[in-house]
Parts: sequence; C-alpha cells; structure tokens
Amino acid sequence: LLYRYCQEREVPFRNCGKLLVATEDSQIPTIEKIRLGAAENGVTDLKIISREEARELEPEVFCVKAILSPSTGIVDSHSLMEAFKQDCETRGGTVVFNTRVIDGQVRDTGILLRLRDELSGEVSELLCRSVVNCGGLHAQKIAHSIEGVPAASIPRVYLSKGNYLTLAGRSPFRGLVYPVPEVGSLGIHSIVDLGGQTRFGPDQEAIEEIHYEVDPRRGDSFY
Repeated sequence: LLYRYCQEREVPFRNCGKLLVATEDSQIPTIEKIRLGAAENGVTDLKIISREEARELEPEVFCVKAILSPSTGIVDSHSLMEAFKQDCETRGGTVVFNTRVIDGQVRDTGILLRLRDELSGEVSELLCRSVVNCGGLHAQKIAHSIEGVPAASIPRVYLSKGNYLTLAGRSPFRGLVYPVPEVGSLGIHSIVDLGGQTRFGPDQEAIEEIHYEVDPRRGDSFY
C-alpha cells in the first residue's frame, strides 16, 4: 500500500530489500521464530536463505543463515510527511506548527487544551472530543499537565538513547542488513539512504537526561 501511495504522490522511495542475518548457529532458531511470527501477522514473503544465497545478494555479508525480506524498502520520510499533511488539509484537517500544549482539563464536554503560539506568544484554547498524545519523549509531561488524566495511567519514563554513526565512502551493501534482535533493541544494523550513504545503529545507551551528542569512541563497539 505504501509503495503504491508513494508512486501516486511522487514520494521518492526504493525497494532495496533487507537481510536479517544469523552470524552463528545458535541464532538460527530465532530467525525461524521471526519468520513464523511474521507469517502469523500477514507477512508471507519472508524466506530463510543459506549462507551462499545471502553472499550472492550481499557479497560483503558474513552469516550462517539469513531471512530475506524482498518487499522491504526505504522512503524519503520528509516528502512522505508532507504528502500526509496535504492529505489531511485536503480533507478538512488543520496542521499547526510551533504550538505548544501548556496544560489542559478533562471536562464533561470534552478535553480542553490550552495552547501557546511559540512565535507570537499568543495563548488559545481548543475543546476536543478526543486527544491523541504523540508527544514522543515529552508525552508523559503533556499527560501530567492535563487535569483529570489519572496519574496511575501514565507510564514512567525510561530514557534509552540510540546512537548512529555514518560510514565514509561507498556503501558495502546494496540493501538493508540487520542482525538478530537483542533484548530491547533491533541491534546495530546497516541502513542506506536514498543518496547512497550508509549509517550504522542504533546502539543502546541508558541516560538520565535527554541529549543528542554522540561520543565518537562508541565507534569501537560498532566496528
């Protein structure tokens, strides 16, 4: 569906495929379990392939077995979001940028939100039938600011930072290459963007406060 949408809306994409690789025999049952789980969820084109078949597709990959996902691809996410925004506005929706939720209140008539325009400082109110809180790292803060939302229903924040490193030069891979997932993470994988640049990540770094600095020394573990 997404490929068809991208074609219709002229959103750049590439159906590059993905390999999920087992690098030791002990990981083979895990990739078999992943393939079965995918099939149960309607993804029926995954195929377990041999070391030799994987090397034919990606000569620089070392593995003992792999899952091939031929329908996996990459997309220009900014262009995709812009297309979604246009669809929303065409159907009568409104997208408002630079506007912060200050606080709110659950009422019998709906959920009242107070909003502040970050450019002008103007404060306004919006009464909603329903609210979807997609505040990302700040979703809990937003939920706590709305009077009437039970505190017990708001999960605790656990910050786990994923770092990415960029590979200089030509990509060694044609498509995406993923390891067997780790606990709480997909593991450090190789992704290539539409410009042909390769990034490796994410790793896992437990942090106490939000920050976006990447320590270059983490590259040793990536390597």
